[in-house]
Amino acid sequence: MRLQPRSDQLVKAVLGRLNFTRPIVGIHVRRSDKLFHEAEYHAVDEYMAAVEDIYETLEITNGGGARKIYVATDDVSVFDEINKKYPDYTVIGDRNISSRASGKTKYSKEALDGILVDIHLLSMCDFVVCTFSSNICRLVYEMMQSLHVDASTRVTSLDWDYGFTGMQKLRLYRVILQHSARSAEEMNMRRGDIIAVNFYNATNNYGYNLNTSESGYFPIFKTVEDAKSVPFPTYTYV
Repeated sequence: MRLQPRSDQLVKAVLGRLNFTRPIVGIHVRRSDKLFHEAEYHAVDEYMAAVEDIYETLEITNGGGARKIYVATDDVSVFDEINKKYPDYTVIGDRNISSRASGKTKYSKEALDGILVDIHLLSMCDFVVCTFSSNICRLVYEMMQSLHVDASTRVTSLDWDYGFTGMQKLRLYRVILQHSARSAEEMNMRRGDIIAVNFYNATNNYGYNLNTSESGYFPIFKTVEDAKSVPFPTYTYV
């Protein structure tokens, strides 16, 4: 992800113009066609509830301070809604990027420049609130891993868990504690059963029991992830 000189100048120019300073929390609000094909609608209040939790934690650990958020979205109205409902926050972001990210202009060169800037600025935020159903959100998280020892506590997803879309479609869990269903929506589990959870599920505690062909909700704390090992050469001749 080394930037070419032109892209590097583009990102730096936006950083300077927006007065991008820390601490800062980034939010990525994906709307437009995403809602018709892949994801559910999440209100601004859901994002801001997570943002407020982050800043309240920071106040306990680091003391009080200004609350600033970087907004990346394809819906310009998000800026106005946050400014109106949450006046205690300083909102920064580029409305021009947002306006080009939807409609007929979303495949333009200018829109590509905009998403490039959004991705890099989001990855530079101290914390990010987004949805892992979005490729952008997952890419930002992956880039944050190169900036921190462990970025897993720095990103809050409002829908999916992190995973490699298209490759990791099933997450497998092995049952370590027996469970008897308490309602029609739950499933029974025996010790040793393997539970498959579809990557595209909005929740990670609804699955399919590969041993009993039963599906339903299950207590995930009674399971452990079932990691599969594969042969891998040691390349001793290198």
